[in-house]
Amino acid sequence: MVNPSVRDLSGRVALLVTGAGLAAYGYLVTALTDLGNGPLFAVQDGLQRRLGWSLGVTATVLGIVIVVAAALLRAPLGAGTLALPALTGWWIDALEHHVVTVHGLPGRWLLFLGGTAVMMLGGVLCFTSALGASALDGVMLGLAGRLGVAPAPTRVGMEIGMAGTGALLGGRVGVGTMVMGATVGHLFAFWRRVLDRVVRSSSSALVDGSTRGDSERGTDDDGLFPSRRRYPAPELSTITPRTTSATPATFDPVSDSS
Repeated sequence: MVNPSVRDLSGRVALLVTGAGLAAYGYLVTALTDLGNGPLFAVQDGLQRRLGWSLGVTATVLGIVIVVAAALLRAPLGAGTLALPALTGWWIDALEHHVVTVHGLPGRWLLFLGGTAVMMLGGVLCFTSALGASALDGVMLGLAGRLGVAPAPTRVGMEIGMAGTGALLGGRVGVGTMVMGATVGHLFAFWRRVLDRVVRSSSSALVDGSTRGDSERGTDDDGLFPSRRRYPAPELSTITPRTTSATPATFDPVSDSS
């Protein structure tokens, strides 16, 4: 029997790997439309043009630089944070020659918007894996703490700075840069709501199926052993709770800050 903790970790790693692949593919689709990169991707595009590296190598190196910056700012890093630069670079190199392209401005815009949506779905999957916040978010939180300002204006300043740096490096900055900047937050929230609904629906279906199956088989509460006899459930009013002087244990849930 597979240990539940191992199964849970395997599922989270699968989410991270799949999310990185979707994000890389969405990024490639938007980049090849030539309508303008997002601020971070503009820096990546400029470096790739100046250094002559592949997109995958450029993404990996830039990702490592951002991880180092987050570490210097004492931001919380997880295994996923450390793995994402290499994982993203590998996916970009693997998918670069398999990206759909079209001609004509309307088709390019459709691809750009669709690619942005796919990219943010991948980002939400990486976030859902709960294996560590993105390095860019770590830099944002670290700078906000050092400067004594809120994260939101810090991120705005980072985005403006990255867009300007990308333009100076020769990266493609255009109308698409502004469109992506205005839509990624809404798309991230949209995909989170969709995945939450899917998870809730799947969980309800599993619970209903398990309960129905236990009822048909006559299993006990744990669903492990068949019951030899059926006993009617007592009325709640007839159950007298046992009292104890011990203080009940408390549990403080900790939310993941990916």
